[in-house]
Amino acid sequence: MGRRPDAPPRLWRVLRSAPWCVVALMAAFVLAVSSSGVTPAAAAPSGGDVWTWGRNQFGQLGNGTTSPSTQPGSTVPVQADLPAGTTATAVAGGYGFSVALTSTGQVLAWGQNDVGQLGDGTFTDRTTPLQVHLPAGTTVTAIAAGDDYVLALTSNGQVLAWGYNEWGQLGNGVTGGESDVPVAVHLPAGTTVTAISSGAGHALADLHR
Repeated sequence: MGRRPDAPPRLWRVLRSAPWCVVALMAAFVLAVSSSGVTPAAAAPSGGDVWTWGRNQFGQLGNGTTSPSTQPGSTVPVQADLPAGTTATAVAGGYGFSVALTSTGQVLAWGQNDVGQLGDGTFTDRTTPLQVHLPAGTTVTAIAAGDDYVLALTSNGQVLAWGYNEWGQLGNGVTGGESDVPVAVHLPAGTTVTAISSGAGHALADLHR
């Protein structure tokens, strides 16, 4: 798949000096905060709703709007518009986009999608959460978001990835381009993964044989 025609150059993302991402697990919810207010903070309380705050120029707050799109952004939490009946169990934020893991093992994504980081088969930004196009029969148990790519750990110990791949961060044996749908990470034969983590442009996994 090709990048969306109006996708901006990526170098400025690499050169920015602000901290990229801080993630902390706090009591009954997960809190994810990314640099410079560009990516919203996102919290999934024990009730399974997702609340977001910060800048919203790509719809990364997930409330159906792109307002406010300039600083200071939303200074109080707003509720993301999850599909009816959805319970979120974990959240993560990339650069201008958000992802959430549901109680049924599916993944939702919203916000910027210039390099396929929403995993829905398009390069269209979304202002409300939509379902990532996981392979049939896949159940996800953990998620991690990089600068503009996403990792998903499956229930059988494999890893999927989608989004930008300039440095090979999708782990599918190639570099360059992007994938707008999940692809399998090429793990060593006979291994399973128990945990995943993501940097701005690289990924990590705890492998077991």
